[in-house]
Amino acid sequence: MFVVWLIHNPLRARRASTHALNRWCWAGSIAQREVDQNLSLDRAARTLRPMCRGESLLVYGPRNQASVLIGAGYETPIVAPEFYLDDVCPGWERSHNERLVHTPPVWILDTSRTFAAAVARSSLGLDYRMAHWFGDRLQVYHLEGVTPPATGFQSARTFQAVSREQLEHERSLAGASLTVHALDADDATNFSTDREALALSALLTDLSARGFRRLAVYGAGRFTIRHADLYRNSAVPVTVVLDDNAERSGDRFLDWPVKSPAEVSRDDFDAVIVSTDRFVRPMLAQLRRRWGETVQAFTVAT
Repeated sequence: MFVVWLIHNPLRARRASTHALNRWCWAGSIAQREVDQNLSLDRAARTLRPMCRGESLLVYGPRNQASVLIGAGYETPIVAPEFYLDDVCPGWERSHNERLVHTPPVWILDTSRTFAAAVARSSLGLDYRMAHWFGDRLQVYHLEGVTPPATGFQSARTFQAVSREQLEHERSLAGASLTVHALDADDATNFSTDREALALSALLTDLSARGFRRLAVYGAGRFTIRHADLYRNSAVPVTVVLDDNAERSGDRFLDWPVKSPAEVSRDDFDAVIVSTDRFVRPMLAQLRRRWGETVQAFTVAT
């Protein structure tokens, strides 16, 4: 069998398209949507490599492999701004902002719709404008100018979930200078037909039709960030975000207060959406331990 495997795999790899190789490489380790976004980044890097090489580039979001793919980086101890830093390094944005103001990168690559360019302009005095568009989760910003930062700029938050409305505003500011890149024909990444988004949208519509009026979202992580616009526009309003990290209780996540399940009364909501694509079973089990079978818990089935 080993000999068959040794012969088959190189032949398969040689004949497969880049798209097929990407899916084969990541199969089973991350969600399919994430696999396709990695492929989109790989293709975008081919365009950006000659443009950004030799200049500083800071990646926002989880795809920090972009620095290697493009051949441009930025000297920072955090590698790339990400939400997990709030837990492992509270207050990280203060030193991050000071670094940005002192030595701003020429380019910023947003890989998760989390770079708030408007905050960079108003608080840090860094006029970043969108220069390249590869989809609503992959944009490149170029530094157009620098002015003195505002008082208290250290506490500004340039890393945060950006709504589609805010993203469209950035596109309009860029005007004719924005280059929009078409994805390759065999690229399966299509954010407007994201299976998770479609499933969540259908679930929210169903909950409204069934008479639910107050919604708790369980999970203050990437899945919730990716679908923040759907939660914001839901006919069933979100009243609270549940998170198991007790230290986050009392904070705000996106538009909503954060509480641990232990602190929330069953009367505070009608239904809970388990907002994750990775930890569904343990999170459902946690809800059952807290409220038993009385809790109306729903998952996003794709």
